[in-house]
Amino acid sequence: MKKNFHFKLLWNSFLFNLHYLPLKQAIKIPIFIYNPTYISKLGTIKIEGHIKKGMIHLGKYSCPMYNKGIKWDNKGSIIFKGHCHIGNESFVSVGKNGILTIGEDVTNTGKLKIICAKEITIDEHNRLGWETLIMDTSFHPLFDIEKQTFLPAIRSVHIGANNWLGMQCIVMPGANTPEHCIFGLRSIITRNAPIESYCTHGGTPLHIIRRNVKRILGKDQIEY
Repeated sequence: MKKNFHFKLLWNSFLFNLHYLPLKQAIKIPIFIYNPTYISKLGTIKIEGHIKKGMIHLGKYSCPMYNKGIKWDNKGSIIFKGHCHIGNESFVSVGKNGILTIGEDVTNTGKLKIICAKEITIDEHNRLGWETLIMDTSFHPLFDIEKQTFLPAIRSVHIGANNWLGMQCIVMPGANTPEHCIFGLRSIITRNAPIESYCTHGGTPLHIIRRNVKRILGKDQIEY
C-alpha cells in the first residue's frame, strides 16, 4: 500500500513539475503534490532560488482532522521563493490576472484557502493556521449611488514576514500586515485594522490584545 502511494505521489508530482517548470528543474521534482483535484492548470509557476527535491509540498497529509489532498485552480502566476508546506484539504485559486507570491518557509498544516484575483504576497517564515482564508477579492462590487460608480472589489494583500495566523483567520482584500504579528482564533484582518509588530491581535473588530510578544519557531511547540 505504501509502495503504491509513494509511486503515485512521485508520478503525479513529476507530471505536475513537467507541466509547469523547465525540464532541468522539473526532473528534480521540487514540488510534491498529494491527491490533487485540478480545476485549471492554465497558469504558470516559477521557483526562485536553489532548486531541491520535495522543497514544496502541496496538499500533504499533516492534520488528522482532514483527509483530502489539494484542489488546484491556477490560471495566473504563482511564485515560490523557497520551501513551502501547504497541508491537506487545501484550495489554491489564482485568476488569470492574479499573482500569488509565497516566501521561504511558509507553512500550513491543513485546509488553507487562497483566492487571488490580483495580487497576494506572503512573506517568509509565516505560519498559517488550520482553515485560514486569504482573499484579495469580494467578487461582488457594490454600486455607489451618489458617485454613480462601482466601488473596488479587488485589493492587493500583503502578509509580512514572521506572522502567525491562528485557526480560522480571514485575511480580507487590502489587508497589509507588518512583520512579527500574531492573530488569534477567527481574527478578521481588514485593510483598516490597527495592526502592530510584536503584538497579539484578536476580537471583532480586530484590536491589540498584548504587546511585546513574538513566536520563536522551533521553541514554541507543546507535545500532544
